[in-house]
Amino acid sequence: MKFNYNKSGNFLNKYLSSVLSIVVFTTFSSGCHRINSNNQLNTKNIEVIDSVSNFEVIEIKDYPSASGIVCVDSTIFIVGDDARDLLVLNVERLKIKFPGNQKTNNKGRVEKKYKLDFEALNYIMEDSVIWGWGSGSKYPSRYFQFGYDISSKNLRFTSLEQTYKKLQKDADIKPQKWNIEGALNFANHFALVNRETNSLLFYSLSDWKKYFKDSTHSIEVPKLKFKLELDSLMPSIQGIKSTLSGGEYSSSAGGLFLCASVEDDKGIINDGDILGSFICFIPVKSSSINSTTPNLDINDIRFLKVASSRLNKNLKLEGVGINTQNEIYGVVDNDDGTSLLIKFKSSDIETIIKN
Repeated sequence: MKFNYNKSGNFLNKYLSSVLSIVVFTTFSSGCHRINSNNQLNTKNIEVIDSVSNFEVIEIKDYPSASGIVCVDSTIFIVGDDARDLLVLNVERLKIKFPGNQKTNNKGRVEKKYKLDFEALNYIMEDSVIWGWGSGSKYPSRYFQFGYDISSKNLRFTSLEQTYKKLQKDADIKPQKWNIEGALNFANHFALVNRETNSLLFYSLSDWKKYFKDSTHSIEVPKLKFKLELDSLMPSIQGIKSTLSGGEYSSSAGGLFLCASVEDDKGIINDGDILGSFICFIPVKSSSINSTTPNLDINDIRFLKVASSRLNKNLKLEGVGINTQNEIYGVVDNDDGTSLLIKFKSSDIETIIKN
């Protein structure tokens, strides 16, 4: 996995302006978990990875609680769930401020009861727009969406109050179980990742693009096409089931990369002790490209635990992003106001794809 470097120095040092330390992780523990044809974890097929796998972790200064990530060419966009702006990392480090006057503490974090809780980012290439989604886990502060037009640099802010109410009803998910943590698209499919139910909600991408363009949201909310339930398949740590926290599609790998984390949870809003995270791969069959609903190979779902003995804390992986060089990044929010950027190595990705 490579960044673009220039003669003036390392991309991470020059453009992030935020590297406190780079930690090399030396093990992926637990291995890949496969699902058998009955959609249950087959413990006989759990494979432990013996080879050493490395990935880098970069600590980002002065930006709290990184929760969503999207890569556009060589630019990385990151959103924090209690941040007041969208972070842009490229030739220079930029912050695009959200509207409103929420007060922040000395770490730049908005108070929990007021935070917008943007957890999901998704880029629609044809429109050159990045969309951010509030989690919807608390009304009304987390019922907002923003659209950032990369070409015009315009930022649009929209209430999702009526949209989320209709989506919840259509998906048969109660408001207290609504917690959008990721968004992804491929072919003509668009999906929202709902953490609380461990499900992916698939819609027509063209329907969403029409809906996005109508700033008043006066047209009909897109209808649910397919609901993928993964709750019974999610791995656990210390007896606590992991929950989905982000996702992205990889055309080169031919599948969905999802991330999930485990907390000793105190509820949908309150944070618990972080126990660890997983990255997941679901192959997408080629027939999905022209179909109205995605054709996913759930019988070949795989999980890889993201862990290391060299960092003295567990990681809460909150989002994954893939750039045009098919390099995969993750963002970590450990609920303490710090933000980490993970750069996975291609060998790690090949492990989860090929095993």
